[in-house]
Amino acid sequence: MSDSNKQHGVVLIVALILLLVVTLLGLSVMNVSNLELKVSNNATQKAFSFEAAESARDAAKKTADAIAASLNAAPTVFPSAPNGVYNIGGPGTKVSPPAVETEAFWSGPATAYAIAGSSAKYVVEYLGKQLMELDADRNTGTKTNLHVFRLTMRGTSAAQGDTAIQAVYVTN
Repeated sequence: MSDSNKQHGVVLIVALILLLVVTLLGLSVMNVSNLELKVSNNATQKAFSFEAAESARDAAKKTADAIAASLNAAPTVFPSAPNGVYNIGGPGTKVSPPAVETEAFWSGPATAYAIAGSSAKYVVEYLGKQLMELDADRNTGTKTNLHVFRLTMRGTSAAQGDTAIQAVYVTN
């Protein structure tokens, strides 16, 4: 057998090895691309759930303002309120704080107020009135009796990405 025939066999083996390396590189790039797509989709879903929770915050504030106005008009009677409103420290019958950290709470039929046309839900907990010194009153030492609420909002995206926001809301 001549040297020429041996070299043709080596060229074939080298070509097959190069083809294998290029195929592995292609598969690696596809896997990285798929991973980046999943990361991007998760970020988008998280943004949707955050926006839903933010919209629930605005609705929860309106509910809290309505309760405060009702209590200002009739301070000894806690107003009848929709699902998702809990009287923790106000007048009348008090309830235990809801277990907002559990999935079972949010999936319950009448535990949180659901916003129509949205995946967002919220809970308003009335904590009572407290004497507080406002920034404008710092020099005088005057304190104002204000209503204190704990607002808990939850937004859910299509991919079950949840965002929960909790805030203390004070109003007169």
